[in-house]
Amino acid sequence: MVDRNFRRASKATLQNGSSTTYLAIKKPSRRLPARTTFWFRLQIFFAGSVAQIYEEKASEKAVLAYKKILRGLTLGMLEWPSKYQPLLPPPTDETGYADYQVHQEALRQADLFSERVGEHPDEDERLQLSILRFLRFQSEFVTKDYVPTAEIVAHLKDSGFGDVNDQRIRSSGIAKLRDSDVIITSAAKGYKIPQTRADMNEFLEKASGIVVPLLERVKKGSRGVSAE
Repeated sequence: MVDRNFRRASKATLQNGSSTTYLAIKKPSRRLPARTTFWFRLQIFFAGSVAQIYEEKASEKAVLAYKKILRGLTLGMLEWPSKYQPLLPPPTDETGYADYQVHQEALRQADLFSERVGEHPDEDERLQLSILRFLRFQSEFVTKDYVPTAEIVAHLKDSGFGDVNDQRIRSSGIAKLRDSDVIITSAAKGYKIPQTRADMNEFLEKASGIVVPLLERVKKGSRGVSAE
């Protein structure tokens, strides 16, 4: 069905392009023959289809249909850059370089997870990848702050996951990523891929404040069982 609809839309675009009717263009305010704008409109049509793939807004079935059709109409698709490539050199001071190493290791672990999952993730892995790519992009190019959970929810909704609640993000997303050695820190403000030693220390202090009391309770409980 997806393949048929896509082909039908392509055919309609081609037919409109060969029409002798005229299109009204607001900016600039002049009238051009449809043939003049045909290739431009066709490029937009296919670019939009490719965007559906990379923005993860299309279903897996639709993605396969898009790629199949585009493969027959193009010489190929070259992805550039093949991986994120930082353009700034590392800091030269000792403190800055240590923070740089923390960030690079966190990004490396994120990339390793993406490579391990491969091109055929299951539903939970798709969720994890979407969360991870969003956090990675925010960490490297957008902000040093924590990414609010509400922004992650909005990103997942835009990516076709529907309404995902905080619990699913924590249990099926963040927790599973951490189990796979991805380094993600958290606070009341949200989540982030750590960029500095201070980020790591803050997270470890928070974790210690939760884990140590729990261990003490387990220790006391085991003593009580032994006494009985």
